[in-house]
Amino acid sequence: GITISGLNQMEHAGFSSSLIKGIVTSAEKAKHLYSKKKED
Repeated sequence: GITISGLNQMEHAGFSSSLIKGIVTSAEKAKHLYSKKKED
């Protein structure tokens, strides 16, 4: 009911897309930091 309506509205505003972009950005930064540390 209420939760589904809220999630549906967030989805229309691009919530899933934003979440995925955030995860991808974090993963790329972690990869960069790991490879930088590995070089030391």
